[in-house]
Amino acid sequence: MTVEATTDSLGRPARVTTLPVEVDGRTVEHRYAYDAATGDLLQRELSDPDGKPSGVTLLVYLGSEVTDQAPR
Repeated sequence: MTVEATTDSLGRPARVTTLPVEVDGRTVEHRYAYDAATGDLLQRELSDPDGKPSGVTLLVYLGSEVTDQAPR
């Protein structure tokens, strides 16, 4: 496991934790980006067994508000 300071793909400051997981004798990495100040999850990524990004990324949008009112 590694932890480093960086930014997520939206440019937000983040701490990234990388967890390698062995699957069928090959290593897949899970990368979790957390807000550096609050610890809220910002993004999750998976790499393929060759270490390349798999294209699977989950972004978390913080501070969004759900409303039934039209924008002004």
